[in-house]
Amino acid sequence: MEDYYKGLIDMALKDVKASYLLYQKRLYPQSFFFFQQASEKANKAYALFIELISEKELKDKIQHNQLKIFRMATIKEESLVREKVDIMNLRPDIKNHPFLKDKSIDEYHEYIKKGKEFHDQVNEKNLLNLSKYDLEYLLDGLEELYYFKLRRSEQQKQRVIGELHSFIEFRKFAFVPDEETESLIKLLQTEDHSKVYDQAVQSVKFLIKFQFMVCTFYFCALTTQAHAVRARYPEEQFNPITFYTRKNALVEYQPEFLYYLEKALLFFKKSLRSAR
Repeated sequence: MEDYYKGLIDMALKDVKASYLLYQKRLYPQSFFFFQQASEKANKAYALFIELISEKELKDKIQHNQLKIFRMATIKEESLVREKVDIMNLRPDIKNHPFLKDKSIDEYHEYIKKGKEFHDQVNEKNLLNLSKYDLEYLLDGLEELYYFKLRRSEQQKQRVIGELHSFIEFRKFAFVPDEETESLIKLLQTEDHSKVYDQAVQSVKFLIKFQFMVCTFYFCALTTQAHAVRARYPEEQFNPITFYTRKNALVEYQPEFLYYLEKALLFFKKSLRSAR
């Protein structure tokens, strides 16, 4: 399975390049088709990577519907969070622990449920003609994540170390101490916390890049889902040649989505190499 999703990433990168070249030649329907293909392959590779589905399920259940991946992921996350909520309700001592005072799992559970409701309401009809405002909103979000800079300071360092101490106390209180907790305890027992802080900063940077990758894949799915077939074939009352023009906001902003999609795919590929 690993070879398969790595192959999907490589093919998606080729599709991005093809889309760029066709766009430059003003072959917009063909260019958008390869944009859709790149997005679909990226999302399928991501679904396999997180072990959300198998190769067979990918072909039988997902087919060309990229958004099914995110609906399935949301349902899975909602189930996991619901289990944690149930545990918290049985253990109010855990729920009221100082470490969780600013972290509401109930609020997060509601947020996940709203995400599921959103996926249930989305359909190809209301994605076909995304407005200029919609597309700019998505691109602004990707730009903010991609260019985010984590500012290091002594004050931030002390806050991170304090949070780690609180986290360890919470783990020791709520669970049986494990290898990860013991490792953190040893690190924090040293006088110089610079190494711990550096590791924390690197972890946060990676998580932000990973979030950028997932958001890019999802936003590209929203942008291209309604066009899996439409960009290839004329239909009744729909002509790809007259629809996919520079006057269409989807086509106008397509190069910017391709830019972020390529960056996200390269990060995905690099992360897989690093994990070997």
